[in-house]
Amino acid sequence: LHPEDREQEDIYREMQRTAQEAYRRVDRIVGAKEEDDEQLFYVLWENLPYSECTWELQQDISDYQREIDKFYVREDRLKQAKAVAWPSNKKRPFSEMKKQPAWIGPLGLDLRDYQLKGVNWMLYSWSRFTNTILADEMGLGKTIQCVVFLGALY
Repeated sequence: LHPEDREQEDIYREMQRTAQEAYRRVDRIVGAKEEDDEQLFYVLWENLPYSECTWELQQDISDYQREIDKFYVREDRLKQAKAVAWPSNKKRPFSEMKKQPAWIGPLGLDLRDYQLKGVNWMLYSWSRFTNTILADEMGLGKTIQCVVFLGALY
């Protein structure tokens, strides 16, 4: 083999070895359950897609206590958010936005008429507990509509 080919093969082998080592490291914990009096965690492995997550015993991933702790922090935040969420049996207020909010003007942004209409549609849908999807051509301002929508909620 030519020295350059040999070097290329060595680089490839090193990349493969590094990738395989990464697959053994916990990236994050995405779920937990108790089964047969044992704590199990649903583990996302480093450099692998979510489809490759596996259930692991707590003692098998005890070296990754930091990721376990981060999982519980996320779970607590989610529980707190749900506790203050809008009750589903209470009607949400809806008031049509007649003109763009003042806070986007200093940013050099202007909503077009169709974008303002889209924001109002999202606000109305939110008030009716209806999920929505903005789907149109690229470049028509879905991002700014979402930002204004969230700004109107908070």
